[in-house]
Amino acid sequence: MAQKISDAMNELKENESFRYVVETLHLLFNIPQDSADLEEKIIMLQKKYEEIASANQQKTTEEILTELVALKEKLESQDQNQHEFTSWKEESTSAIMSMKEALEMLQQENTAALKDEIKKLQHEHTSLREQSESRISSMKEEVEKLQLEHTSALKEEIEKLQKESSSALKDELDKLRQENTSLKEEMGKLRQDPDAALGEKMEDKEMDSQEENQAFKEEIEMFSEEFLRLRRDITELRSSTESQESLIDTLAQERQVHLEQMKQQTDILSELKSTDEHHQSQLDSLRTMLENKSVSSFQEDDDGRTADGRTADSRSDPVESEKNAMVPAQKISDIHYHLLRYTVEDGKVTWTTEEALAKSDGSQPD
Repeated sequence: MAQKISDAMNELKENESFRYVVETLHLLFNIPQDSADLEEKIIMLQKKYEEIASANQQKTTEEILTELVALKEKLESQDQNQHEFTSWKEESTSAIMSMKEALEMLQQENTAALKDEIKKLQHEHTSLREQSESRISSMKEEVEKLQLEHTSALKEEIEKLQKESSSALKDELDKLRQENTSLKEEMGKLRQDPDAALGEKMEDKEMDSQEENQAFKEEIEMFSEEFLRLRRDITELRSSTESQESLIDTLAQERQVHLEQMKQQTDILSELKSTDEHHQSQLDSLRTMLENKSVSSFQEDDDGRTADGRTADSRSDPVESEKNAMVPAQKISDIHYHLLRYTVEDGKVTWTTEEALAKSDGSQPD
């Protein structure tokens, strides 16, 4: 009989479930765990049962069996909670890994998109600058060409006027010489026959005065027309000069506008770079927070099940354990659902949540 008891005791020592039951009973009855030997723990447990039996001598055997059945159910519930905790731990680890991969993928996508946008802006900036320089150079050439044309036209007009004036002066000089010659002839006639010459002179003088008046009127009209034409040319030249000056001012203003646009694009590039750095630091801090939160949650649950002094009654509620287990996973899902994304359009940065992106695309968020 003693040999059977010894064999049974040795077999129970090797059974982990039995050891777990004994340790749980020690925790349940607040028995000090001074020794790690299973036999001593069983003896201490037996003493505790004897104390309980002596204190509860009036209890019947059926009540004791009922309590043992309830104790067995509590132990089974505890085993189930332990299994649920293990599965929850695995699911949380998997969720954290998937969350980490999603964050890294999102960071890579945003970084690639930002780099492409920066390259695009740089290319547009370069092309715009080249276009501006080409346009300014072409407009300068056009202005120089117009100036040369107007200058050459003005020189030709002045030379033409000088030639016309010289020819007119020569004609006038020839005319005066002829008149002088005719006057000399008349003076000779007058000396020979004063009376006849005087009458003929008076007639010729009247005819000459009429002709001179008519010629003088025609000359005045010609000079008036020439003066009006010169005035029109001067007005046109002045207006063309003013238009050239206004064109030069317009070119200067456009160049200033292009310089301001280039400066704005440079500021946008700096803002995009700082936004990317800020977004990357947010992603790093979010990843660190999630990892720390997960590790601290695991440590708190492990410590609570081993050394926080709770009784088996507080750990025997599977509904409460399941609620506590679902909180980190739900928070991780919420954080993943509300991650920010940004896009760049016309030099402006726009932040958008995945929920809004999903609604605009007509799909469900991940």
